[in-house]
Amino acid sequence: YIEGLHDKATTTGQDLEWTFNHTNEQDLILQISNAQTPAVVLINDTPLAYYSGGTGRPKLQLLLSTDQIVEGENIIRLSPIVPAKESDLANALTLYGSKRKLTTDATWAFAKWDQPKQRAFTSVDKAGPKSFQGKPVWYKAAFPTPQTDMPIWLEPVGMSKGQIFLNGIN
Repeated sequence: YIEGLHDKATTTGQDLEWTFNHTNEQDLILQISNAQTPAVVLINDTPLAYYSGGTGRPKLQLLLSTDQIVEGENIIRLSPIVPAKESDLANALTLYGSKRKLTTDATWAFAKWDQPKQRAFTSVDKAGPKSFQGKPVWYKAAFPTPQTDMPIWLEPVGMSKGQIFLNGIN
């Protein structure tokens, strides 16, 4: 199942393919921006996502962790759903390497599900509180960001549905 595609969707067979060597354990961020052509994104022959092209959101960002990419040769493939000009998708893909995880040194805290006031948070260890498992909770972290025009990626690993507030903005 890939969100955005129906059961009988097929690709055109006009795939675009990039090969890259990955030599360390850093995560990568794959970004597709402002292409008109919808396509399925595959990494090492595994479908990961659907880029909706001009019919949906103009940007797709995927975190490629060591679960999806391997040390050595990797293949990124975009499989268009409709015929496309090659340059449309080819010029829209960017691959970023992460230097470090910004939240590594963050202090995490917990509060009840109502939008909490600052004083409601209490510190928890990074392993996560087992007693809250399956219950709605709020987590909060503060971390420094570099002065850059590069994107910053948030990957809420292990979390299910919810909302994210960044600097008080939902």
